[in-house]
Amino acid sequence: MTSPIGKNPGTKVLALFIAAALWIVVSGEEESVRTYSVPLDFISLARDRILSGETPNSVQVRVRGSDAVLRSLAGDDLHIPIDVSRLRTGEHAVETLSPGNVQGIPSGAAVDGITPEAIELLVERRVARTVHVRPQIEGTPAPGFALAGVELDPDHVIFEGPESELATLSMAATEPILLDGRSQTFIAMVGVPLPSTRVKLVETRPVKVTVHVSRDHR
Repeated sequence: MTSPIGKNPGTKVLALFIAAALWIVVSGEEESVRTYSVPLDFISLARDRILSGETPNSVQVRVRGSDAVLRSLAGDDLHIPIDVSRLRTGEHAVETLSPGNVQGIPSGAAVDGITPEAIELLVERRVARTVHVRPQIEGTPAPGFALAGVELDPDHVIFEGPESELATLSMAATEPILLDGRSQTFIAMVGVPLPSTRVKLVETRPVKVTVHVSRDHR
């Protein structure tokens, strides 16, 4: 019995042509590797606890896939959840990261590697500490004038962060205030830089610094 394809060789040739064309399209889509900065999502951390030490906020994740898939993928689409509920205050731990930890990888892509492959975790008490503010005055006034005094409002700020980082902190400097060429009193609204990424200000309003400039009668 003669097969239908044998009776119609044109159909067979067309089918082979279509299959070859599809193979060329699929195989012609090059595979690439891109590196994304992926945030670490620390979950189940008590409100009065905080991570400190050298614990990073993100890691570098290499993702392999087609150009089309990787072009549509952003670092914010990915995250790595890490449960820290088991850690006690003052306890050091090492968390090993694997490709399966990365959430948000789309179909057609795969994790090629993570740097670093492990992170160190340290949980501390979260504390608040009031520190005095020091104005950071830079430069010199106009000739014949001198710095007569400085007033700050408020003259203190409240930091919140790991106990080990705030225990010895008693003074914080403002952002630089330029005095160059000044011949009269002026007001500057400035911020207070944070001592580390793990520390934040309880209230983020700027400091009002009144810089008094007067004639130099010396």
